[in-house]
Order: sequence, then structure tokens, then C-alpha cells
Amino acid sequence: MGNNKIEIFQNNDLSTIATITGVENLSGFTATMNVKENVYDEAILFTITGTSLTSTTIQFDIPASETDITPNNYNYDVTITDGSHTYTAIQDVLTIKDR
Repeated sequence: MGNNKIEIFQNNDLSTIATITGVENLSGFTATMNVKENVYDEAILFTITGTSLTSTTIQFDIPASETDITPNNYNYDVTITDGSHTYTAIQDVLTIKDR
């Protein structure tokens, strides 16, 4: 963890781009970002579905309504799935900062 840290102010929108490595093409895959209080929590605070920009990049648009949570460090992961297989492509920290 550490190379994909995301920081955002509370109650703000953010668009962030993720580059997925280890695959040639994300065609046929759905990418989701799951945000949790702790990395091993079952409970998910919110989920964002990504939009493909290129064959290996995904954009996640996080609305202000999702960042209306207590300023803190949260864990997030980006998973890709083709319906049969699910892969965790990124796992890092999302920091909600106090305005």
C-alpha cells in the first residue's frame, strides 16, 4: 500500500483514474471501488462503479454525498470481474480530510 493513496476533502467530489496492470484489456470486465473502515471489514461504506477510459484505465467518480463521512483514513480496493472471476487490482488508503 502507499502508491495509490487517495485524499479528498469531506463533502467534495473527486474523479480519480486507476491504471490496471497485469491485463492486456479490460473489455468484458466491470471495475468497482469498495471503501471500508478497515481492510478486512465485511461492511462496505460505499461502492463506486468505474468507467473505462482506455483498455487498461478506469475512472472512478466519487460524489460529495459519499464523502460526507467522518474525516479519517479508510481502506479501499479496486476489483475487476468478468462475471466468473474476480481480481483485486488495487488496495490502499482513502483519506477524508476535514475542510
